[in-house]
Amino acid sequence: YPYSKSELDVINVDISFPNHTKKNTPRIQLEYIKQSLNENIEIKPIVKILKRLLKITFLNNSYKGGLSSYSLFLLSIAFNQYLKTKKNNNTSNYLAHFFNDMIKFYSTFNFDKMIVNVTEEFPFIETDVPGEGVPTIIDPVTMLNAGKSSFNIVEVVNMLGGVMKIINDLKASYEQGKEGSNKSNFINEIMKQIVK
Repeated sequence: YPYSKSELDVINVDISFPNHTKKNTPRIQLEYIKQSLNENIEIKPIVKILKRLLKITFLNNSYKGGLSSYSLFLLSIAFNQYLKTKKNNNTSNYLAHFFNDMIKFYSTFNFDKMIVNVTEEFPFIETDVPGEGVPTIIDPVTMLNAGKSSFNIVEVVNMLGGVMKIINDLKASYEQGKEGSNKSNFINEIMKQIVK
């Protein structure tokens, strides 16, 4: 895929909400997004990068079973909460590590056995009720499933697994070619190429 850094500046993260019975629900959801982005500044570039990956693999349209921008946003928030529960205070190359660790985490995530709920302190809840091929990603405003139309979630997980393999292969190649290089330096260099 021909890649240009400027593409991320113009990529459209189009967040739309389903019709709800309450008239002001979309406004409340937008306020939630704004507040979350202010509190978690690392989320915006990560969502853009992941949205681009979904777009080039044709998995970004929830009407065709892909992952919606809102679901992607909630998955990013959930993963950020998860990192905070680990109490990792290492802030050097944080965005690079966040990107790598999030892809690694969701590339093996079992959406059929887990509920993603950002209203919980630990946002990943094991369930005995299978998700029937769609993820359960709880919208914190409506408490409805924001992922209910993402019936191609297995393809999304497989795509992330493919991305993780590419990153690992590049990392191995990088480490063989440069003395004194390490995983942190490699990830940071990749992120410099993607995020200005």
